[in-house]
Amino acid sequence: MINNDKMLEAIAFLIKEQRAELNLTVAQLSERSGVSVGVISDLENNRGRVPSLINFVKLAKALKLPDDMFTGLIEGNIDIQRNTEQLRENLKDAMLHYGLNESNAEMFITQIDSIIAIQTSERRDLKSKITDCGN
Repeated sequence: MINNDKMLEAIAFLIKEQRAELNLTVAQLSERSGVSVGVISDLENNRGRVPSLINFVKLAKALKLPDDMFTGLIEGNIDIQRNTEQLRENLKDAMLHYGLNESNAEMFITQIDSIIAIQTSERRDLKSKITDCGN
């Protein structure tokens, strides 16, 4: 089962750490991204407020992270080769670099795999239904 709260905490931590790495205040990140100070602060302090997908994209761009870093997780647009050890290690190394401990990085990777598995299954079901309608 996917623990959405833990995933959001990991993303919030990554955002906060990258903001600190770039020596940005919350106000500066807000100005740079167009996302309100309140949304950023609530996210970073785990106040239960979840930004929209567009705000995740804006934050990623403002923090010089890949544009699809967060939306790719949600939309399932992650390379099909995600299960290879090399890609997993690269992802884990990136998370460790941004301050996640090893246990949280492993948990995050497991949650990503779960999301991808669910979305892959849903896409297969939809494709099957579309195919069935065409016959």
